[in-house]
Amino acid sequence: MGRTFSTWLYEDDQGNLYNRKAAGDYVAQLDDATVKVGGLAATAWHAQMPKSFKPRTAVCEDSGGTRYRVVCYAPDALLYVTLGMTFNIFDRDGGSAVSVTNIGSEGERKRHSTLV
Repeated sequence: MGRTFSTWLYEDDQGNLYNRKAAGDYVAQLDDATVKVGGLAATAWHAQMPKSFKPRTAVCEDSGGTRYRVVCYAPDALLYVTLGMTFNIFDRDGGSAVSVTNIGSEGERKRHSTLV
């Protein structure tokens, strides 16, 4: 059984909205009925995120010290702003999961470009 994906809204730090693919098992994780990674299901068309743009992420770590970066779709996403919040990282098949804890965050930025 594979993972499911949907179109989710990503809000950048300036309030611009972009359509972005989101894993269903990530956006289904709630804390008091609030999506931990923030954002909303896209109900209207918005531009795709520019390829030169790197989204904000929560930096999470499992019990063995392996780090994971989870895209957070809103500047106030719970996983992005709450140190110590737990989250489940699923394998590619959407089956087994590893529990991770937020240990920090990385803000959005432009990707480095290489001049030829």
